[in-house]
Amino acid sequence: MIRQLSIITAFLGCTVLYGQSYQPLSNNLGWCVEQFFGLGSVPNDYVNKGDSTFLGKSYKVIKRFNSDTFLIREDTALRKTWFVNPSDSVEHLIYDFNLTTMDSVEIWFWNIGGVMFYVDSVYIISGRKNITLYTLDTILAKNLHWIEGIGSTYSPLYVYDRTFDNAGFCLICAYSSVGIQSYSGSCQIPCAGYPYQPCYSFIVGIDKENSEEKQIDISAYNDLVTITSSKSMIKNVLVYNSIGQLIHSQSSHSFKLEIDISTLPNDALIFRVELDSGAISSKKIIR
Repeated sequence: MIRQLSIITAFLGCTVLYGQSYQPLSNNLGWCVEQFFGLGSVPNDYVNKGDSTFLGKSYKVIKRFNSDTFLIREDTALRKTWFVNPSDSVEHLIYDFNLTTMDSVEIWFWNIGGVMFYVDSVYIISGRKNITLYTLDTILAKNLHWIEGIGSTYSPLYVYDRTFDNAGFCLICAYSSVGIQSYSGSCQIPCAGYPYQPCYSFIVGIDKENSEEKQIDISAYNDLVTITSSKSMIKNVLVYNSIGQLIHSQSSHSFKLEIDISTLPNDALIFRVELDSGAISSKKIIR
């Protein structure tokens, strides 16, 4: 009886850690990455260009910053992803979501070579497996964060877009279909809910995947924007211009809010609405 109970307990434990369905990285249509240089930064995009066959294997074609092209191959059964730079035709492991705490893995980096990383923690956020790794290598930032179905918090192809001390690259967001934002983050804070605004220049009408956010309606008529929520009260509204500058903010504690935009500039205005529940929805309105 004791042995039978132990087997059942072990089975349940495996279900909690590994039983959730795997979310593929290659389902994303694109990513937005913040690139830092000197005292400034600029947003850059990755675009999933679809399928291609290379050396007898099926890959997704990833266009980086509208210039470089890379290939990724994902095995959803093995929960692993490899990438290829077509110029050298060598396949390198970039993600392995079977890793557990205390495991180690060698990761190849452009112009550096193989670097050993060690798994520090494994956890689940919003149904996605997150793995935090660290390295003793002093060239790279100490920590590396993987997010299942998204990539790393640096970029989807972090072996090229790596981060050093307070410089380098940061994944702002990923989107899995037009208008649907599947992830928003900010530098040094994995899975943060407050996105960097330049991401919106790559996506029109973003809504994070959250059932509550589908209850938020943002509409405009002439110079009046009306925001309504059917499940949770509106907490605050931030309005940004097309280059990501905050130009208006307003707090609320109601299910409906009207904003007069007649004094705001003629531009593509991005409305970011946060509810008391923490849900966030954004919409671009052309004035």
